Amino acid sequence: MKLSVLVLSIITVISEIILAQDNTTLHLSVNYKNIPLEEIIEEIDNKHNIKFSYLDQFVENKRITAFFKNKPLPEALQNILQGTSLSFQIVDSTNVIIFKKTVEESFSIQGQIIEKESGLGVPFANVIIASLGAGDAAGSSGFFEISELMPDKYSIEFRALGYKQLSKKIDLKEDLILNAELEIQPIKFAPVEITPGIIEISSEETSTHVLSSEEILSSPNFFKDVYRSIQILPGISNTDLSAKPRIKGGH
Repeated sequence: MKLSVLVLSIITVISEIILAQDNTTLHLSVNYKNIPLEEIIEEIDNKHNIKFSYLDQFVENKRITAFFKNKPLPEALQNILQGTSLSFQIVDSTNVIIFKKTVEESFSIQGQIIEKESGLGVPFANVIIASLGAGDAAGSSGFFEISELMPDKYSIEFRALGYKQLSKKIDLKEDLILNAELEIQPIKFAPVEITPGIIEISSEETSTHVLSSEEILSSPNFFKDVYRSIQILPGISNTDLSAKPRIKGGH
């Protein structure tokens, strides 16, 4: 008799939880990019008066990237916690429990990004999991690896300059080999008009320097002639071996 009552009580509690989820009419629209989970929980609490119960160590140091519009609360929370080690239980219309999943096993995704036309690896392409705000940059041969991922559904984006962006959806249940073929997409730049122009480098103003006979006789050159003596004027140089002057570096 006591066992029957206990079973009935458990069924009643489960039924109430399911009913609470079915009766949830709240819809959320979010745009989070690498936002701490604690801030997201606080925002939902303040805006919609939903109380979250959790242990601080479960949510600390977790950052969320999620973009969606008008999703029911259960689906919204599932998207927000996607890729983390956390799950949730809606107790009633105003209370939600966040707890750590019992499954601790993590998996990895690795593969190569290649050019569809040539079959060659695309160097330094980006592999992005938007929901986690995480990813990897491929090496010089296009190989990449993202590790320590929880079992979940992910959308993987492959991006490289000069190629069309590619997205793939996966259901990660084990270590996965995932290759991607990118199509070339030429980069279009705005037209640039080049017109001829004139750069004025001369000046109507000229300068005059006078070299006296006394300056020639006292100038530091062996022959004491006028051509070798003009090296004492600003911007002019020559040598005792050649009287040919250089004016500001030119002949």
